[in-house]
Amino acid sequence: MMSSMRTSALLFLAFAFPSVTASAQTVPPPASYRAVSASEIGYALNDWRRLRQSDGYAFADFARFLNANPGWPEESRMRRAAERQMRSGEHGPTVIAFFRSQKPRTGNGWTRYAEALSAAGRTSEALTAAREAWASSDLAAADEAAIRARFLSSFTMADHDRRADSLLFDKNPAGAAALLGSVSPARRAAFQARVAMQTSAPNSDALYRVVEGQTATDAGLLMDRLRFLKDTYRNVSGARVLAARPHRFAIRPADAERWYDMLLVLAREAYNAGAWQQAYAIASQADDAFASGTDISDQSYAIRDNYTSLTWLAGQAALTGTRNYSAAASEFAKYARGGRSLQVTTKGYYWAGRAMAYASRGADANRYFQQAAAYPELFYGQLALERLGRPIPPPGDFRRCW
Repeated sequence: MMSSMRTSALLFLAFAFPSVTASAQTVPPPASYRAVSASEIGYALNDWRRLRQSDGYAFADFARFLNANPGWPEESRMRRAAERQMRSGEHGPTVIAFFRSQKPRTGNGWTRYAEALSAAGRTSEALTAAREAWASSDLAAADEAAIRARFLSSFTMADHDRRADSLLFDKNPAGAAALLGSVSPARRAAFQARVAMQTSAPNSDALYRVVEGQTATDAGLLMDRLRFLKDTYRNVSGARVLAARPHRFAIRPADAERWYDMLLVLAREAYNAGAWQQAYAIASQADDAFASGTDISDQSYAIRDNYTSLTWLAGQAALTGTRNYSAAASEFAKYARGGRSLQVTTKGYYWAGRAMAYASRGADANRYFQQAAAYPELFYGQLALERLGRPIPPPGDFRRCW
């Protein structure tokens, strides 16, 4: 008889990875297939249970498990904890293996990755990782010193521009000011104005006026002017006016999450004041934070959450405020594509369909309703079926979506 541990391990694998167990019955194993013993399964399950209890284990503990068992539940949380726990001198091959599938998210992670790649003789890749570490606003003082000592001579003015921009998004004007002698001449005046505004220097406005025209192309400069108006001058209405102006960033936000936070605050202020067109103008420019073609659903939860909040607000402002139904449909469709949950998908496409229906564009409305109706087990999928005049199938006929 199986031990209780073996039984629970096999049940865990069966429920966590159903496609694997099902396909094993019909598809011959690949050449690299290796049978896994019950003791190995039990050990992995015990390790998983232990590691999920605390974020305080050493990087080596997390990495050993995650490198051997990709795709297990709570992998993302464990990876974040592992990266926080990394220290100088970690085993290089383990670090490289850990970042093979997902790149670092912190200055600490990029520094350790650069060190490991350098030790492995992968010089070009090490320099790329060091540049990412240098551009990280959370780079610790010791890691900054290590990056300086090993890679500074290979950095360009563009690398220093990225670091100054990142530090200013993180509200670290002192760190950015220390780099002013190393940044590119083309961006130095904007950085000086941003440092001045963050420190409330007496010449803040004078320095800003010199580069004011760059707010349409430099997200960091616009961000700091909005902060200055809102927080220093307490001029929220002025910040709203500036944020609503069209922009096409050549220099995108160094921190998209913080940028979206600002847009949300100002767009909600405008929406609550009944300034529908202004609210739409602010919120509808969310896509400018990323290069064209970027899949927002691949971004972090915080970015996805802010993005869907902005596109929903823009859609509502256009639908119920300005009654620009085509614009509303566009925003609701962006909302549908911006998340990972089917609730977001169906809600967005349903309301895009409603907006097209208000615009008397029946074919376009039905196209959106059909996209929502693909998930009849969900609330908005059922509403979409109703709009299409189709019956809601009984629960046993629902297509499996999860």
